[in-house]
Amino acid sequence: QKSMIMRRRHNKVLRCMAEWLLENGATEMIRDVPLYKWKWLSASSNNNSNNSVRLSKKMRAPDLCCVVENTLVVIEVTVSQNQADEMYNTKVEKYQDVFDALAMSEVVKTTGLNVASGTMAIVLDEKGQLCEQSRNDLRDLAGLIPDIVDSEESSHYLSEMFREIVQSSS
Repeated sequence: QKSMIMRRRHNKVLRCMAEWLLENGATEMIRDVPLYKWKWLSASSNNNSNNSVRLSKKMRAPDLCCVVENTLVVIEVTVSQNQADEMYNTKVEKYQDVFDALAMSEVVKTTGLNVASGTMAIVLDEKGQLCEQSRNDLRDLAGLIPDIVDSEESSHYLSEMFREIVQSSS
């Protein structure tokens, strides 16, 4: 029962995040797609040259990946019963090898995409409070969008939306 409630909260926060990104011009959005199906990784993972990065666990599927103003971002959402700070680090570390592979990807190089420095992990506790690192990630994400004048205000807006979702979902 508890895990079903947590999953429902996660899905609602993820949907809110995706809608906000699309409203603000994000493109090429994929959700819950295994890494082995990512077009951005296809050339680097099939390339046998010495400078290619080998990905392990290609079945992993980050919650959301999209292009925001020519920057490829990966977003993981978690509503956790555990310490939000610890969970944040776990989520960021889980996909760090993907960023190494993206940096080597011929597809990314050919299209001229920039790649975010790491996973943007949106980690909320059971009360809907974002950990500090997630707040910073939201601010950085909002900062990529040219129409957003105040990334701090946008970060606060999203934080409040997420808090309301978590507190109202049961």
